Amino acid sequence: MGEPPLLLSLALQAGIILLFCHAAAWVAERLGQPAVVGMMIAGVVLGPSLVGAVWPTEQAWLFPA
Repeated sequence: MGEPPLLLSLALQAGIILLFCHAAAWVAERLGQPAVVGMMIAGVVLGPSLVGAVWPTEQAWLFPA
């Protein structure tokens, strides 16, 4: 896969991050935790520690260095 154009890449990154953070915050609140706990977990999940380990090619394509 080639790299997407810069503007498309930025829009995809922002959309995925916002969607994931919102969903994780909602789940955290349902579990009785502050929303920020869910947002922090979403950051770890989207980073190289989980997505990078499971789908390294897609993570490198979506979040290039």
